[in-house]
Amino acid sequence: MSNENELYERWKECPEVLQEQWESELFHAVERHARAVVWLRLGEQNRELVHEIASAAILGLPTFQQQSQFGTWVHSIAQNHVNTELRRRGRYRQVFAEYEELTDEVHPRTENNVDLYIMVHELEASLSPQERDLLKGMGEEKDDRELARELNISIEAVESRIRRLRSFGRKFRSAMTVKH
Repeated sequence: MSNENELYERWKECPEVLQEQWESELFHAVERHARAVVWLRLGEQNRELVHEIASAAILGLPTFQQQSQFGTWVHSIAQNHVNTELRRRGRYRQVFAEYEELTDEVHPRTENNVDLYIMVHELEASLSPQERDLLKGMGEEKDDRELARELNISIEAVESRIRRLRSFGRKFRSAMTVKH
């Protein structure tokens, strides 16, 4: 049986001791639904996102209020997770683009402006190796979890460093405009 609505009804009606068996089947059905949504919205396979969506749906079973069909509820969970992923990607692209703008593109214009040249090198020198790795990972569109795992820091620390880099970038641009 692969219809997630029917599987949900079976899960809901069965004794609690058998629910785990149905949850496994339900998980696979939800994964198929999530895979389709991810493919449709992102045009790619993203196993981690699909697993995240399916896990959220299964863990949320007790909170499902049955005001719609189970499949509709799963679809909204999938849409929300994909929207979050799209926002995350946009944020990373923006931060990475700001960094690129501040460093790579500034160098050619700094040849005749020693103050600006010094500021750019001070910016680069002020970044820790971890922050450089963070920017590189963001440019590769890695998500917070991947960055946290690679940098051996928490997701909250990744988010904090991203905020710091953005703030630093704004201050640098402001100083660059004043000196230029």
